[in-house]
Amino acid sequence: MNSTLHHSSRIMGIDPGSQVTGYAIIEPTSKTVKNSFQIHSLGVWRLSSSLSYIQRIQQVILKCEKMLDDVEPSVCVLETAYVGAYPQSVIKLAQIRGALLSCVLRRNLMIKEMSAPKVKKAITGGGSASKQQVAFMLKQFFPTYNGWKTSWPADATDALALALAYQLGMAMDQRSSSHR
Repeated sequence: MNSTLHHSSRIMGIDPGSQVTGYAIIEPTSKTVKNSFQIHSLGVWRLSSSLSYIQRIQQVILKCEKMLDDVEPSVCVLETAYVGAYPQSVIKLAQIRGALLSCVLRRNLMIKEMSAPKVKKAITGGGSASKQQVAFMLKQFFPTYNGWKTSWPADATDALALALAYQLGMAMDQRSSSHR
């Protein structure tokens, strides 16, 4: 981390989805206190179901580019693709992930990938924790965040968990790729 508090220390978590993509940005609050972070941004990008799938991909690209330009994170952490029972869903998710990766790569940002069980273990201590357990623990990590008054979609809290898990150093033994 940089020795000064600066936006270049921001970490962006992205939970890709073909209909809703979650995002979260955390940033340091102190240059002397280890793991002292606050939530800068938290939310979701809802992709309009009235648009074609190609138009939805374009929509997520535009939203991601704007966020990257506005926030200027130093690293982006994406959830690795989950291979489910529905091949078409996996393909759509892979296309969204590819679009997001392209946005990040064009800005020469570091990319890390983490699996959902690894993130859950970093946040709750158990790799099979429920989304509710993860959200509860996130509230413990960020107790002063005023946004908890809002009921955030799981996609947003999943993105926050990704960013925090990376910051906590749980990505070290995770099979991840870095690009600069």
